Amino acid sequence: MMKDRVLPFTSIENGVIHKLSDDVFSITTKIVNVIVIVKDSTFVLVDTGFPDTYDLLVSKINDITKGKELESIILTHGHFDHVGNIDKFLSTKPSKVYAHNDEFPYLDGTKDYPKPDGSVEGGLVAKISPTFPNEGINIKENLYSLEKMVPYPLYQSGNGLLLQVILLDTFRFIEKRMVY
Repeated sequence: MMKDRVLPFTSIENGVIHKLSDDVFSITTKIVNVIVIVKDSTFVLVDTGFPDTYDLLVSKINDITKGKELESIILTHGHFDHVGNIDKFLSTKPSKVYAHNDEFPYLDGTKDYPKPDGSVEGGLVAKISPTFPNEGINIKENLYSLEKMVPYPLYQSGNGLLLQVILLDTFRFIEKRMVY
């Protein structure tokens, strides 16, 4: 269980807000990024950050949104460092959570992710990955298909921003020297 594990990660970017456009922001929570998309009177959250960073995250979100309400959450996937605060967000403001259908078994209590293999090459993170939680979560009552939010393919013209936001999880990284 996640709450039984201590994961002593952080970075010099922890809590830093990056403005990506007029209404899209990235907040680093330890070693992962949370995206905030500001709308007229609400905001959308992409991922919920590293476990135990809820208070920091809410403070930074309030700095960005100036009190706007959470409309919904998009999960890029269900790994522990992306759903670390989902329970707190949903208990504070029940919201629709959108995810890709392939992620549903890990988000509806059906399956756990495969156990990480620390023997693979790929640096320090790969080596210590067996210590990472791999348990799925159950947010079935709040879970909706991303296809219902975005009923057309992500590569279709006019939807470049959402595609970029979701891909930020893969392509935006913190330099190794910044992790301590």
